Amino acid sequence: MDKEYDRTGKAHGFMQLKLYSNYPFREREDSPPTHKFAKDALEHFEKTDDKIGPFYKFDKYIGVRALRYATPLIMNKRCMSCHNDKET
Repeated sequence: MDKEYDRTGKAHGFMQLKLYSNYPFREREDSPPTHKFAKDALEHFEKTDDKIGPFYKFDKYIGVRALRYATPLIMNKRCMSCHNDKET
């Protein structure tokens, strides 16, 4: 893949990577997400029995047909010690 993206999900090219959570990430103004795809993806993973399969839909993004694709990244207690612990 020859496209690059930064830690905030800002694209350099046509690809973007974003992490969504119903539980706010520290220092992220877009958390929890407010746009429809992110909300739909989170709702899907909360309700589905298949916790590893993808959620996707085709959509328009800046006037171009785009594939929006989400897979779950399930955090456990060990992950939280670095990634969202309020005491660290």
